Amino acid sequence: MDIRFNRIEKEKTTIVQYNKTRKSYRQIPIIRTVKGTKINPHVLRKSFKTVLRKVGIENLRFHDLRHTFATRLVQAGVELYKISELLDHKDIKLTQRYAHH
Repeated sequence: MDIRFNRIEKEKTTIVQYNKTRKSYRQIPIIRTVKGTKINPHVLRKSFKTVLRKVGIENLRFHDLRHTFATRLVQAGVELYKISELLDHKDIKLTQRYAHH
């Protein structure tokens, strides 16, 4: 995947990402604090690891939260097509892996 942007203005809310394999674009939201400042992804990842260490959780990746999110949506009865849309899956088969619960 190739993420390109020339300049991110203060009011900009997304980054456009181009996927060479799929030959498609998607918009990724820029995460902001309550005060509106951008959150650095590296700082977010480091903070996540710090919290895990403090509470004694091992072998959990930040990406695992995405899987938990999808699994909980399936358990709550949300339609697979909607989950697929939320996860930005291009093929429903990828989303179906969460339907085993």
